[in-house]
Amino acid sequence: MTKLDKPRRREVEIDSTICTLMLSPYKLKLTPKDHRRGIEVSWSALLNMQVRERLLRRRRSWSESSLRYRGEKFPGSQCGR
Repeated sequence: MTKLDKPRRREVEIDSTICTLMLSPYKLKLTPKDHRRGIEVSWSALLNMQVRERLLRRRRSWSESSLRYRGEKFPGSQCGR
């Protein structure tokens, strides 16, 4: 695999809008073509967002399964009213 040692720019089309994607060793940046401002995210922040989302999904599935096994109703359920 090739190491990313300097910024690389690529053109991408997203929903018929042409954008520039800049990948560097520290961050990625997505901007509409011929503009300066765009979305900028560091690799560590991106990883933290992904890890956080996975943990939240696991916690939800664990709490739902524990409620099911104990025979309790889910919050907001209409059963037994």
